[in-house]
Amino acid sequence: MITPRQRIKDLRNDHDQSQIAIARLLEISQQQYSRYENSDTEIPARIIIKLAQHYQVSTDYLLGLTDCKQVTDALNIQIAEKITLGAAISDWLALSPAGRASIANQIDLHLLKERSMAKLD
Repeated sequence: MITPRQRIKDLRNDHDQSQIAIARLLEISQQQYSRYENSDTEIPARIIIKLAQHYQVSTDYLLGLTDCKQVTDALNIQIAEKITLGAAISDWLALSPAGRASIANQIDLHLLKERSMAKLD
């Protein structure tokens, strides 16, 4: 499992930002921020929240609880009539393993069909 300190370091590097810039954003010293990235210093919740907002990722992602960067607002996206992404995921998780496999097969078939149709256009 990836650690929060590795996540924040990776995100900072991915965004080409310095420790000093992030420390200023968080209103802490660069030395304190460095401790969050490089030691076992516990990162306060307020810092996790600010970093999640800054990088536009979920706090669960920063904490290493998921590899999904999406914030919960993305779950409210309507993907079909009267169905949000969050509702579809909840329904998916409520299915048996066989039910999930069946839905996955249907998705694969629809993707193949749409790709074939796109090639004809």
